[in-house]
Amino acid sequence: MRSPASHSLAANTCARRLAASARTHASQVATRLDTSFAKGPLILTAILASSTIVLALLQPRN
Repeated sequence: MRSPASHSLAANTCARRLAASARTHASQVATRLDTSFAKGPLILTAILASSTIVLALLQPRN
């Protein structure tokens, strides 16, 4: 059985990979939105909000 510390490390690793993936995706979406500027700010705001949620999940809980 895994220790709580190894579960925490695995969860943090997964969350960091997810956050990195979200940043990469946001960059790709921003590049594609150059042709559709009207929708760009709304979509980018949604992506940044989801990235913020992922980063909040990375914060240690006391």
